[in-house]
Amino acid sequence: MIRVLKIQSEFSSAHLYKNASFSVAENKKQFGRCYSKYGHGHNYRIEVGFQVSEKIGDTQLIKINEVLSKKLTALTQKLDHEHLNFVIPEFKKTIPTTENILLYFEKKLASLKLPYPLISIKLFEMENLWSEKYYVTV
Repeated sequence: MIRVLKIQSEFSSAHLYKNASFSVAENKKQFGRCYSKYGHGHNYRIEVGFQVSEKIGDTQLIKINEVLSKKLTALTQKLDHEHLNFVIPEFKKTIPTTENILLYFEKKLASLKLPYPLISIKLFEMENLWSEKYYVTV
């Protein structure tokens, strides 16, 4: 049996949907109200699940939670109150959909080389709109 530790963080960001190879009319047709000159914003919430050993005691688990929460918050703070398309290099050419923002966090988390394997990432753009990814564990 595996033990899962879930942490979460919130951030607010603006984004717009625009494909540079589309005409204005095609962008409006494809993206509707999500296509505009300035974009729009969301209050995002990310939940990340890590596999931890069953042998870890509660006190150690609290410390692990604090460390992982600080690392996740450091990642979300880079996006907080930013316009993703204009400020975050990864989204200058990639449309910052919920799925692509999740993949952004996946890469950032992987680059931290954390000692606990990822179980899941779930990114909420709204309470009824999210993207999630699960990982195989051993």
